[in-house]
Amino acid sequence: MRALSFADLPEEIMEHLPNDEQISNYEKKGWHISPKMICDQVLYAALDGVKDFYQGKTDFMLSAQSRIADDDFNEDQAIKNNEFVTLRKKELQNLGFHPLITGTAALLARTSGTRFFADSLLMKTPEKQKSKGIVGIQARHIGPLVHPMLTAWIPLQDCEIDMGPLVYLDESLL
Repeated sequence: MRALSFADLPEEIMEHLPNDEQISNYEKKGWHISPKMICDQVLYAALDGVKDFYQGKTDFMLSAQSRIADDDFNEDQAIKNNEFVTLRKKELQNLGFHPLITGTAALLARTSGTRFFADSLLMKTPEKQKSKGIVGIQARHIGPLVHPMLTAWIPLQDCEIDMGPLVYLDESLL
């Protein structure tokens, strides 16, 4: 478990973390939507990291890669799913382990530290006649194993409602 000391975080980070009312709402509903809190520089670097990743460029190697989703870039494939990308590409690591994300998770879970369980880079390209894709994410089957477990969805593009962004239902994850 990584130790997290809020006293060490700069004020510009502290002001973006959830307040007591937001934490209470999370505990009632089971979900929390943060306003944009990651700076454009980190997001654009992550996008560059995604492009590099799909060109086969990585910064770190996994000790084992069996039994993980690891799709190659294929324009005909509607959905690409790659796991543990934060452990393979530094720009994605900088985003995934950003203090605002880990700090938000720790505050919502009312704990002083966070532990990495898994990550997935999901890329959904525009649908084509022969290749359609639906992305479904369900954490309920894992939740009892890791409690409390929080999932962070970080869109790397603007997501309008007609694009079918992630939706949480009240109390669905409690």
